[in-house]
Order: sequence, then C-alpha cells, then structure tokens
Amino acid sequence: PVVLTPQPINSVVTIVFDKSGSMGDIVLDANGNSISRYDLALNAVNELVKTYDSLGEVRVNVVMFDGNVQGGVSQWYTNATDVVDRIDNYTDGGSTDYDDPLRALVTNNDSSPTGFNADQKFVYFLSDGEPNTSDYRNQIIDYESTWKTWSDANYDEVYSIGVGSGVSDTYLNLVASENADGTENTIIIPDESELVQKLLDTVPQ
Repeated sequence: PVVLTPQPINSVVTIVFDKSGSMGDIVLDANGNSISRYDLALNAVNELVKTYDSLGEVRVNVVMFDGNVQGGVSQWYTNATDVVDRIDNYTDGGSTDYDDPLRALVTNNDSSPTGFNADQKFVYFLSDGEPNTSDYRNQIIDYESTWKTWSDANYDEVYSIGVGSGVSDTYLNLVASENADGTENTIIIPDESELVQKLLDTVPQ
C-alpha cells in the first residue's frame, strides 16, 4: 500500500496578550479547578502553539499589553516553551488599551522571520476587557483602518478572543479580520473553562 505522509505546514503565529489587572481574577478551567484568568490564557496559548508546531515548523512572537505595550514585540520563538516563558515573565496589572500593541506590530513591521517559508500566518488577540477609558476607545476606533490594512496584507486571519463575560465584541471587532460573509473573526468565550478548546478549534486541520 502507498503510505501518504502529510506535507508539513509551517505557521507564523503572533500572540497579543492582555496582562491587565482583571486577568488575575480566579476562574475555573476545563477540569473545574480554580486558576487565574491569566494562567488559563497562558495554558491555552501553550496548547495552541504546540498544536501548530505539530503541523510543521512554527514561529511565534508575542506582544504583552495593559495600558501600554510591555516589553515591546518579542523575538521569534520556535517552540511553546519559550513562548510560555515570555508570557510568564509578566504578572497581571494595569488597564486595557487595544491600539498600543497593534501600533507596535505595525511599527515593527516584521510579520515573518527572515528566511522562514510560512504556509499560513495568524494573529491571536486575547483580552478579557474593553478599552477602559474614552481616550483608549477613540484610539482603537481611529486606528482600525491602519491596523486592518497592514494585518490583511501580512496575515491570513486575525482572531480576536474575548476571555470571560466582561467583554463584548464591540471593540474586539475593530481588531479582528473580516470573513467573506462580512462577519468578524471575533470569538467571545463567556465560560473561561472552554478557552483552550475554543482556541484549538481555530487551527486549520
């Protein structure tokens, strides 16, 4: 019999991770165990990167944000362990300002490492809250067009992930890419215990 070996699929994944104070709230994971929203999101990112890594090679960069970008745009990582270490280097605290990490990515203008042949490229923007001042809200409204022009040119999809019941799609939609039918790639997950599975559901198989 002919054995068909799947062709490896190389992926670029950019993680934009909200480290604001409310990410420290205690929620339940899929097993019913108490965990901070921050650590649960960290676990979800770990599983997500490992899944992409299982398809082929993966390159991942990370932007941490609260009211500002924290630590800039990271280097490119090649495995989940290094991604987790980067996110785990921070603790929850601060407010929520969506446009700052997006501006950092556009300014950095590095959507794929040199010499890496990516078959697919994704952004995952994870937040548990909306921009919490009128200035922050106006800034993301004003920046939507610039962000989407750049991200549409450089990534296949941008997923906006709303973690928990304290966030709506109003401002997450300004970050997410648009589907052919006009809907946005925004996924609200009111029950945090479903976060890991909902993230994995986005991985093309």
